[in-house]
Amino acid sequence: MYVTVTGNYPYSYQWYKDGVALEGEIYSSLGKTAAQQSDEGEYYVVVTDKYGSVTSETVKVEVNVRKLTASVNGNFEILEGNGCALVAIASGTGELSYQWYKDGNKLVGQTSYLLSITNAELSDSGEYYAVVTDKYDEVTSNTGVITVIPTELTLTHPKSADLTVGDSTTLSVSVAEKDEYTYQWYKNGEKISGATASKLELKDVELEDAGDYYVIVKGTYANATSNIAKVTVEEETTATTEEETTATTEEETTATTEEETTTATEEETTTATEEETTTSTEDETTAATTEKVDEEPVTGDVSTFGLVALLVLMALAGVTSFKLRNKI
Repeated sequence: MYVTVTGNYPYSYQWYKDGVALEGEIYSSLGKTAAQQSDEGEYYVVVTDKYGSVTSETVKVEVNVRKLTASVNGNFEILEGNGCALVAIASGTGELSYQWYKDGNKLVGQTSYLLSITNAELSDSGEYYAVVTDKYDEVTSNTGVITVIPTELTLTHPKSADLTVGDSTTLSVSVAEKDEYTYQWYKNGEKISGATASKLELKDVELEDAGDYYVIVKGTYANATSNIAKVTVEEETTATTEEETTATTEEETTATTEEETTTATEEETTTATEEETTTSTEDETTAATTEKVDEEPVTGDVSTFGLVALLVLMALAGVTSFKLRNKI
């Protein structure tokens, strides 16, 4: 601050604050290099020459100390579907404005001192803070952490395995949601002693290791049971058994073929024999009849002889037809 004077030189000066003379302040100007809140007040100066003195107008000085502060009211753990509220507690000069952030990202539209979360989802978990601005300054609050705890767990289930004696495998489970979990594995409904990790190793399996395996996962507020992983264990004899089965089948096929061949041959032989016998019998009958006819003297007229010959031929035809039917 300074004062301008017109009058009879020389002049003398004395500065006052709130009516009290400021020691050493006897110049035309009054300066402060680092104003403090205690420097606020009403200032004036008295100027004197050889004819008298005059008092200046009073100047009111306000010192705005940057005292903006802001803080968030703590951390919260809430169940999925529940709610909570973060409050930015701030003080400063003049009107205050607010802007909330989550994990370093501005939350659009969140410009109140109060940040409310309702029907919380897992994605609402994170670190929140507020940036507060007053007439002269801007300040960032501390961080408030919100943790949303799931009421249902999302599991990646263990997988079934088909093994041979001596093989090894690992059954495992994982949980998508963040929390502290405990595990207990079961086989065929019975608790497996010491199997309390997210993974279950089956090494050098035996036949008795086959069964239904599952795990129960417990969190702070939610539990879950995995799907069943079926583990089968077989002896390493599959290839030998298949070879023996193939050989047996080939032997049975050969035996059947030989039997069928023998039966067919016997039937053909029997049929050929019957045909030869029939043919021989017919030839003998024909010869006998012919001899008989030749031996008998022809008596009577031609018509009688013709009738006898016709009867003989008919008899021969009947015998042949009968034998053919029997053969068929």
